[in-house]
Amino acid sequence: MLNPEIYRQRLPAEFITKKDIYNKEMYHNFLIDLCLSLKMTKLLGPIVGAGEIGASAWMVWKESGVQIHAWGKQGLVAVDIFSCKPYTKEIVLEVIKRHFGEVEVHFGKVQI
Repeated sequence: MLNPEIYRQRLPAEFITKKDIYNKEMYHNFLIDLCLSLKMTKLLGPIVGAGEIGASAWMVWKESGVQIHAWGKQGLVAVDIFSCKPYTKEIVLEVIKRHFGEVEVHFGKVQI
């Protein structure tokens, strides 16, 4: 680790949803809920865009931020959260299920 004195936490998550991948309001609401649930401080966003292949969304927090990328035909959603403030995977899972339904979430592990 380059600088162990700086706290940082990153959590990648992927899942398949049956929800409408092109629904911009769904991503907007998810990002607001995630920000509030993790007690982060919103600086910018949500920014949401959708095109032929899928959708992407971002939110910048004082403590870092979150991004989402989704692919339409497959219903695959990838969420990547980075923070300099601790949070729990359990809260992230609850928020994902509130907005994307009963999905099986695969969490990744990041080695630094």
